Amino acid sequence: MRFEKIKLERKEKPQFQNVSSIEIEKAEETENADYQVYVSPKEINEPFEKLKEKVRRQLKEENWFLQEYWQEKGLPKEQISVEIKIGNESFKLFSLIAKGKALRQTKYILIDNIKGKKHPIIGKEMSGEATPSIFDRRVIRLYPKAFENIEHRVKGVSNLEGTLIHELSHKLASEFVNEWSKKFGKKLKEKKKTPGGSFCEWKGENPVTELAKYDPIEDFCESMVAFFKNPSLLDVKRQKFIKENVLKETTKEKKISLITKKYSGSEITLPKIKSPLKVKFIEEGLEIY
Repeated sequence: MRFEKIKLERKEKPQFQNVSSIEIEKAEETENADYQVYVSPKEINEPFEKLKEKVRRQLKEENWFLQEYWQEKGLPKEQISVEIKIGNESFKLFSLIAKGKALRQTKYILIDNIKGKKHPIIGKEMSGEATPSIFDRRVIRLYPKAFENIEHRVKGVSNLEGTLIHELSHKLASEFVNEWSKKFGKKLKEKKKTPGGSFCEWKGENPVTELAKYDPIEDFCESMVAFFKNPSLLDVKRQKFIKENVLKETTKEKKISLITKKYSGSEITLPKIKSPLKVKFIEEGLEIY
C-alpha cells in the first residue's frame, strides 16, 4: 500500500499593518481618489514627502488598527462578525431608527482591558465610549465595567445593554442636540465644575440620571436608554420628542435576523488600508462642487 504525504497549507497569523508601509500617491485631477486630505494654503506647496507624513498621521488618527495603543495589545483572542438582515429583537431598534444610521456608523466594537478609567463628568468608572478624541469614529469601545453583572445608571436596565444603547445613541445625538438642549435644560451663566472635574455650562431639567443633568448630549443618550428599556422613568416631554423626531423616519416594523460567526487563531482577520493609496489634497477654503 502506498502512502503519499499530504502537504497542509499553514495559514499565517494576521499582522497589523504599519502605517509607514502604506504607499501614498498623488491622485491626478481627472482621477478618482481613494482618500482626501484638507491642507492649508501654506501646506499645499510643501514637498510631497511632507504631505505624505500628514496623510499618514490622519490615517493613524482615523483607524484604530494603525494605532500603537491597539497593536501593542497583540492580536485579538477572538473575533465575532455580525451580519444584520431584514428579524432579531436586539438590533431591531437601531436598524430601523434613522434608516440604520447608528449601525452603519459603527463598524467595530473593541473590548479594552483598561480598568478604572474615570468619566470626566461624573468621576465614576467608565463602561464605554463612542466618541473619544483622536480615535476611530467607527468604533465603540467597551471597558471591563460594561460586562459586570450590575445595573446601568438608568434603573432597571443591565449595564451591558444600557451601555450599548447609550453609545449607539451618540451616533445620532449631533442631529438633535441643539433643539434638545433648548427644550430640556438651560445654559448656565457661569461654567460649573462637575463631580469628575470637568466643567459644564448646561443644566438639564428632570434628567433621568446624574450624568444626564450636566450635558445635553449625555442627556439625550441616557434618555434613549430609558425610552426603550424603562420608559416609566422618562418624562412625557422627552418621550414625545424622541417619538416625533428620532423615530420619525422609522418604517413599518420589519423582522431583522442577526447572523454571528466566531473566529480565533489564524481565522482572525485584520482590516487594512489599500496600498498604494491615491490621495487628493484639497486646499482649505476652496469650494468643491
